[in-house]
Amino acid sequence: MFSASSHEIATTVLPAFLATMSVAAAWLGIIERVSDGLSSFAKMAGGYYTEKLAQRKPIAVPRDFTCSSSVASSAAQHASRA
Repeated sequence: MFSASSHEIATTVLPAFLATMSVAAAWLGIIERVSDGLSSFAKMAGGYYTEKLAQRKPIAVPRDFTCSSSVASSAAQHASRA
């Protein structure tokens, strides 16, 4: 739940952040396409890797990782304002 909401907040703030840097609106689409492509590639590569393992790993990366990366993004935005 928190991961999805933090992603939505970051996505909502991104156009305003890019506008403060005088970046064209087309770059928002490019950023979204690249992020979607990288996400799909990571899922594909991870799926291939796990199929090649003889035994499943006992732990997985928690979903809280995405939340912590969103906090880091927010901190970077705050630091850029100073």
